[in-house]
Amino acid sequence: MTDWLRNEKSADDVFKLLKLDDDVDNLLTNPLLSNWVAYVEKLNKNSYTMLLGKLKTSKLTATDDKLVEMIMYAKKDASTSVIAGKLEAAQLEKWLSEKQTAADVFKLLKLNEEGGHLLWKQRVRAWVAYVTKLDPHKSDDIILSVLKPHYSDEQLAQMLSLGLGHNDEIAAQWTKAVLKKWLSENKSAGDVFDFVLKRHRVHVLATRDLDTWVSYVTMLDKVDPYKTMSSVLKRRFDTETVSNMLDNAETVGSTKVLAEKLREALG
Repeated sequence: MTDWLRNEKSADDVFKLLKLDDDVDNLLTNPLLSNWVAYVEKLNKNSYTMLLGKLKTSKLTATDDKLVEMIMYAKKDASTSVIAGKLEAAQLEKWLSEKQTAADVFKLLKLNEEGGHLLWKQRVRAWVAYVTKLDPHKSDDIILSVLKPHYSDEQLAQMLSLGLGHNDEIAAQWTKAVLKKWLSENKSAGDVFDFVLKRHRVHVLATRDLDTWVSYVTMLDKVDPYKTMSSVLKRRFDTETVSNMLDNAETVGSTKVLAEKLREALG
């Protein structure tokens, strides 16, 4: 490295000397990459900004959506997590310097094309991180405003449900934000039932989405939420169907207490 400095080798020169350009597709796992990063830092240059440029020369990471998806997966691998984290930070700073809006980056990452499977993509985490950098106090509001043109309330609820098991933390955060939004819009217990549970038909008490509806009704009606829930069920199903649904729910530990309270509220 001392010889390179003495001979005034550029970052590009050393990149080629280390033959890092021979396999850009697997650059992050190349053991010689750390040598190049250390050298670039000695040149007082931003090695990770330069590395982003190098990665863009690979067909696998030629666009922001492909590049960021790769970076976010690399963050999950212990062998590449540190460098990937720094690459993510460099990418966020790049977008900031370009004055990209939350909506701009949403499209750059092609998240607008993911529909109900949005939270299956790792790059959504980078988008959330970027929005948080833009405005840490209003990030949830900004996120929902960007999502609004792409999702109806029902589609939004389904997307959040599908996100469980893929991006649990974000799914939980967004669900809380959506419930607050619906509350501010005076959505009724019946409205939210239709958004969250209608598609499950007679299995509404057996789906994990039930928790979302129960949470909303509990926020909406702090006096007697079970009476409100039971009223919605009566309007959606006939008496025999409701009774059968409650019978089944009472045999399951996670819904037993709720079913008993709903039956009591029904009288």
